[in-house]
This record gives sequence, C-alpha cells and structure tokens, in this order.
Amino acid sequence: MVQLITWAQTISPALGYVIENTPSQLDQREKVQEHYTLVKHYLGEPLLLDAAQCGSYAHRLRNWWTNLAPLSILQLVLKYTIRDPNLQVSHILDDQSSCQPVRKPPWFPTNTIGKPRGAWPTFVSFPGAHAFQGDGPGLVYRHASATWDEPSPKERERAMGFQARTTSQLR
Repeated sequence: MVQLITWAQTISPALGYVIENTPSQLDQREKVQEHYTLVKHYLGEPLLLDAAQCGSYAHRLRNWWTNLAPLSILQLVLKYTIRDPNLQVSHILDDQSSCQPVRKPPWFPTNTIGKPRGAWPTFVSFPGAHAFQGDGPGLVYRHASATWDEPSPKERERAMGFQARTTSQLR
C-alpha cells in the first residue's frame, strides 16, 4: 500500500489518501506489533477512532491515516465531537425486539450501566461472534418467539446508516 501511494504521488503530488485498519497497537502478538511499527514508520501515528463516537449504533475501533489534514487537527476535531446522547439501539430494532442491558462500558463511553444501550459491540462479517453467543452484549430479544438472537440484517444496516437491503445487493 505504501509503495502504491508513493508511486501514485510521483505522478500526482497532490494525491490524497485515507487508510483505515484495525487498531494493531492494542494487539499483544509480537508479529502484529512488528508490522504496526513498520506501518507507523511509513505513515506516522494514526488517529484512533471509535465509530460510536461519531454517531454509529455499533462500536468499531479503527486506526486512520491520511495526508488530507494534520493528525493534531483530526485529534482536536474528534475530541470535540459530541455524540447525540439520545441515540439508542432500541430506536433501530425490529418491532417487538429489545437489546441486552449494558453490563460493561465499551471503548468509547456510549453505554452506561443501568441506562439504555447507545451502541452495540462491533459487527463482524460472520455469524456466531462472541458478542452474539450465550448472553453476549450484542444479542437482541425477540418478544414474539421469546428468544435471543443476533441483530437481523436490516437492524445491522440501520446501525451502520445504510438503506434497507443495501448489503443484500452486494452479492
């Protein structure tokens, strides 16, 4: 990726980029840390961002690198970004459904123990993730069937701000 950006900038020095990746600095594996150190060498320090802080109904902790604005400015903007305190996962659930109560605050403090859930745990691309097993925090109670289940595709789309059936069209 770095080689591609470097090459593209030789052709067009004004080329802007935005790169997003998992927060590798939080991973304790030696090889992951080695790769993260190399990425930082080429791209600098990332902006560490939780999408829930910016209004998402699901946490998604990610690193962002860009040459479109200085990191200090991005950090300042993020510091003063205020999430709407009225956002609740219950607003985007299917009829006759409710979410797990908050038991443990996440990375960005959208959820408070004893108050309505503001954001789900991060979504993953496969069913059966730990947040959706047992009594995981991402489960949804379906009152009609009296069962706990993963968020439906429509609930996931609403959480991410997509229009209905957007993800079904990606196949």
